[in-house]
Amino acid sequence: EQLLTPPVPFSLNYFEVFLSLCDILCSMYMDLLDEECYSSPHIFEALIKVDEKVKRHILKITAKDFTKISTNIARSELSHLR
Repeated sequence: EQLLTPPVPFSLNYFEVFLSLCDILCSMYMDLLDEECYSSPHIFEALIKVDEKVKRHILKITAKDFTKISTNIARSELSHLR
């Protein structure tokens, strides 16, 4: 399923949204360190599935964006040196 979001009357700041998402993920993973979360095989399997989705849909895309931005910055800096 896709995440549905209500219409927002203003434009969202990509960086603020990303930082908020990172804060939420950090809190979630800290809560998952509880023994109750990983002692049950069913809960553990569900957490692994969620973790894979986070990696695929958030971290992988973000890493690609950061790589693209840093490559463009490096090219720009090198072109100024020539």
